[in-house]
Amino acid sequence: MTLTDFDHLDAAERAEVSRLRRDSRIDTIMGAPEADAEERRLIAFALVLRLDLSPDAAVLLLRQAPELRTVDAVSAWVGAIPVQPPLEIQH
Repeated sequence: MTLTDFDHLDAAERAEVSRLRRDSRIDTIMGAPEADAEERRLIAFALVLRLDLSPDAAVLLLRQAPELRTVDAVSAWVGAIPVQPPLEIQH
């Protein structure tokens, strides 16, 4: 193996870890009991798209979400959630 081969393996491992984290995050949010009701699935999906939210924060928000019946209402509610700073710079 050459150094380049190791670089490719390292990149592949990082990509796999990233994929597993993403899938776990999606499963946590969409699999939460709060997302079981059909009318809550859209809210859960919108929260999945908010990559600045941890899975726990997204589930908590899903639990607290008002009844939202339209895509526009869900979009407006999720869009009003303040952007969360990356964990590295939170105090």
